[in-house]
Amino acid sequence: MTLVGKIFVVAILVMSVVYMGFAMAVYSAHTNWYDEIYRDQATAGKDLGLKHQIDNLKKQKEELQLEWEALEKEKATLESSHAQQLGKLENERDGLLKERKVLQARHDQLMNENRSLSSAVDTVTQDLRRLTDEVVVLRGKITKVQQARDQIFTDVVAKTDQLHNLQGQLAILKEREAQLTQQLAQYRTTLRAHGLNPAEAVASFTPDIMGVVTAVRRNEFVEISIGADDGVKPGQTLEVFRASSYLGRVEVLRSAPDRAVAKVLKEFRRGEIQKGDRVATKLRVG
Repeated sequence: MTLVGKIFVVAILVMSVVYMGFAMAVYSAHTNWYDEIYRDQATAGKDLGLKHQIDNLKKQKEELQLEWEALEKEKATLESSHAQQLGKLENERDGLLKERKVLQARHDQLMNENRSLSSAVDTVTQDLRRLTDEVVVLRGKITKVQQARDQIFTDVVAKTDQLHNLQGQLAILKEREAQLTQQLAQYRTTLRAHGLNPAEAVASFTPDIMGVVTAVRRNEFVEISIGADDGVKPGQTLEVFRASSYLGRVEVLRSAPDRAVAKVLKEFRRGEIQKGDRVATKLRVG
């Protein structure tokens, strides 16, 4: 409740007391005024005497007066505080107005700068679009170059692998060459020890090999256990024997890597050739 409202309440209360007095004056003409005025106890249907009521009202008035004075003091305090706050707000308003002017000037300056920047942005945007197109073209070229580089790298890797393989093969071949050279020297020594000339063709002499008759067909053809891998060639003749008995000679008709088929030469036959008989390119006495 505001101060003005409280004042009205007090005024209404005072007027109410006055009107009540008038009412009691009118009522006293018909009642016991002494009892009505000095009754010190309230009974059923009757209140305290008017004197006691007036005393109570005076006490209430004094209390209300004290409350009203306190409210007046509070009002004065509030008005002083309000005035101080109002002055402070006025100062703040003046400062804000000045700051608003500064900000407005800064806003106008920024708007001018924004227009200049917008023009510059448009120019930069056009340059950016042009550069973007150039970048797209350059990326395409870079992609092609990278693809070509990757292909070249792949080819280089493949060639490098081939080179390493060839180097490995070369090392193996060199090692094999050294082994073959050593074996050739040994073979030449062996040939000379047996009275053979290493410079003559291999086809000019018959290798000393031996085998076994594995099958006999119609007593005219035989199959032997040695073949082309052993140096047996078509047209070559082999001697057939059993223990120390000479049985005849056969001529090779065809040869496989591990066997050969030969024909029995009738003019050299000295006995019946059987499976298990021995064959040799040369016979040695004893």
